[in-house]
Amino acid sequence: MKNFITRHFSVRQISDLFLCACVTLLFYGYAADNAVENELSYYSKTFKFGTTTEITAALSRIQSRIRTDKEGGKFKEVIKPLYSPEHDVAVLIALFDLTEKEKLLQYHFAVADIIKKISEKEGNLSRNDTLLIAAGIRIIVVGDSAEHNRLILEFFTDSAKHRDNPAILYEAISAMAFIKPVEHRERLKALYKENNTESIRQSVIRAIAACAVEEDIPFIEKIVYDESESEIVRWVAAVALKEFAPSKKALTILRELFNGENFNLKSRALYAMSFFKDEDILPLLIRASRDDRPEMRIQAIKALAVHNTKEITELLKYRFDFDTDAKVKAEAEIILKERGVITNR
Repeated sequence: MKNFITRHFSVRQISDLFLCACVTLLFYGYAADNAVENELSYYSKTFKFGTTTEITAALSRIQSRIRTDKEGGKFKEVIKPLYSPEHDVAVLIALFDLTEKEKLLQYHFAVADIIKKISEKEGNLSRNDTLLIAAGIRIIVVGDSAEHNRLILEFFTDSAKHRDNPAILYEAISAMAFIKPVEHRERLKALYKENNTESIRQSVIRAIAACAVEEDIPFIEKIVYDESESEIVRWVAAVALKEFAPSKKALTILRELFNGENFNLKSRALYAMSFFKDEDILPLLIRASRDDRPEMRIQAIKALAVHNTKEITELLKYRFDFDTDAKVKAEAEIILKERGVITNR
């Protein structure tokens, strides 16, 4: 290639070509930089002067930019002025949605300030106010800040904060599963009795189980066996027993459920038992992997994932090669790939 160039072009021509190439690259580089600055300018002006519709549309468009922000955080920075309770509720809802989806931890304190101010309004909260507070609780609990946890606990313990609003109360209780406030377990149990709302009862069960205090197992057990309770709440209670591993008491309940007649409780008990990593459970899991019902085989395969032995790998390989149910085959394939086993359909 070098000989071809020197044979067909003079030194002056080569120098001119090189200069042209450099100028072209510089031009496109400048154009690209200029395009970014123009885009940032558009967002900045829209967030300052735009209508609610224009701002929410801009927030929708900027999401992909924030996700792949190669401009040193410039696109994340340009949304900063929007974090104010003075903005229209629709704007704040779109902003909170973006904050949650893109995990913008740097704005969690701003979110906390906004929902605190909204909760201090006099009179009844609007539906949008409720949505904002609920979304804000979901956002700030992820940051695991002591200050934010105190605010969430206020929404949980202070009826003036949640004003008996199911949506806010639900998010506050759900946040308890992350905060794990052992001292508030009795309050959680009282809320279970006071509320017939299925979603709140589910969140109470998860929050209590997350604290993993063995003396709470009878509370969960009572729910599991309460036939007057909804099926879904009972299923949640059965799965919640996994949080108490390696408790023998919790494992005994799960064994009883697995050996019972209720298929839905049986399959969920099977899943929960997989968290106990007890070799005594292995025969039960192997037995379940041979169940005629594909739903049970799927749960068994998921539970067997923690047992990485030659025998279990062979069992999974058999299920992948010969099971008649596509979902069972797919579940076995996932685990076999994780183990580095070559699989061919």
